[in-house]
Amino acid sequence: MRGLGVTVVMAMLLGCDPNTTRPAITPSPASLTTIIAEDPGAAIGVLAQRLKDDSIPLARVEVQDAWLESPWIDSLGHVTTARPIGPNVIRLRAWADPAKVGSSTVTIELTWRPYADPSVPQRELDRDVAATLPIAKRVGDVMAGLKKDYGGE
Repeated sequence: MRGLGVTVVMAMLLGCDPNTTRPAITPSPASLTTIIAEDPGAAIGVLAQRLKDDSIPLARVEVQDAWLESPWIDSLGHVTTARPIGPNVIRLRAWADPAKVGSSTVTIELTWRPYADPSVPQRELDRDVAATLPIAKRVGDVMAGLKKDYGGE
């Protein structure tokens, strides 16, 4: 019995990858989510292509770690060089996590920062984007397309 416990602990340790590129943050509660019939890597690849097809720029796509993010964009979805402060300067992040066998939960968040404060962790400054902004509507349409084409829940 002791050997089984050691085996389980070793399997858990080997399953953890401290070298992941995935940011150590949790998606905001207002994030859009759906479950689609793809494994996480494929799901993030499909999402990345859908976002690119909708002309939403991406700065980083990590298929192996199943996440992506945009550069700072404006409320229409164009890359901006404006300081990342205010409700019209937005960052999109998405994750794909295992759900049931052969499926993934895809989560997309859109956030903005009301002000800069170097004494506070940057993530704590993030606020959810208003659902009425054009970029929020476009991302909602991308998610609806995923649900339709990949059996989303």
